[in-house]
Amino acid sequence: MKKWLAVFLCFVWSSGVWAACPNDKPYVLLTTSKGSVKYITNMARKDFIAKYPGTPNTTLGLTVADLQVKMAGKPRISQNGHQACVSLKEVNFQIGYDDILVYIHKDYKPGSCQYRVVKEHENYHVSVHREAMTFFKSDIETALRKAVAKLKPQQVHSSAQAQQVVDKQFAQIQREIAPLLNHINKKIREKNAAIDTPESYKASSKLCKSW
Repeated sequence: MKKWLAVFLCFVWSSGVWAACPNDKPYVLLTTSKGSVKYITNMARKDFIAKYPGTPNTTLGLTVADLQVKMAGKPRISQNGHQACVSLKEVNFQIGYDDILVYIHKDYKPGSCQYRVVKEHENYHVSVHREAMTFFKSDIETALRKAVAKLKPQQVHSSAQAQQVVDKQFAQIQREIAPLLNHINKKIREKNAAIDTPESYKASSKLCKSW
């Protein structure tokens, strides 16, 4: 699972009317992405196995889905001379997939029994990843809102200190939601493992006479 973080922080220290530290909670925007499915049918089994170490040698198809978490935001700043209150004004949280790659052994041509069976198996894995984004969306949003509710504005005396506050608040959000993200990954693995069993493979091998 990849993570990406961006904070947009830019302001100038200047004199002005002092405003009390606002304690408004950040605006939270959550977006999920189910990704685009791409079927790769021009590679031999040994090639995609070599590309993804740890893949069983008996694999005839492979689904690769890289869950990505991206978080960006904007700070809220109230200044008075060389002092300022800093907190997060906005949090944009994205979770999901860019591309979901499905490899099918090149020996199995579209329209063949083997191709159909392998594709159906891999499509199950695709659905597990994509449906997780719908199933857990409300849980993620709840976790985010609980996390940002714990954030407190802090007084700072320099741009460097302001950046440190913002960075720490983002790190706090990440810590708060980490258990849920781990739970999501665990459930995805469990659902995928449910059909990646010797019994399942044995049953699939009986569906085509040429196997």
